Amino acid sequence: MNTPFAKVFDTAKGQIVAMLGCDEDDQPEIRFYAKPVGLGICQSAVAWESSDTGEAQAQKVFDELTEEHAIAATKQLFAFASQLTE
Repeated sequence: MNTPFAKVFDTAKGQIVAMLGCDEDDQPEIRFYAKPVGLGICQSAVAWESSDTGEAQAQKVFDELTEEHAIAATKQLFAFASQLTE
C-alpha cells in the first residue's frame, strides 16, 4: 500500500498543501504551503525529534490531519498577508 505524503485542502482562503517529510537535519516534519492574497507561496512547518518515536508521531499527526488543522497551521500566514494588503 502506498502511503500518501501530501494532502491538498481547498479552503475559503485558498489552497493549502501539507507535506510529510524530513527537514535538512533529517527531523520528521509536516510542512504547510499556502498562497495568501498579495504574497507568493509561503510555508510553515512543524518538526519532531529525529527518532523512531518522532517519525511515528509525525505520521500519526499527518494521518489525522484535517482541513481545520491545516487552516490553524497557516492562520498566521494569512493574517500577515491581510495586514500587508490593507
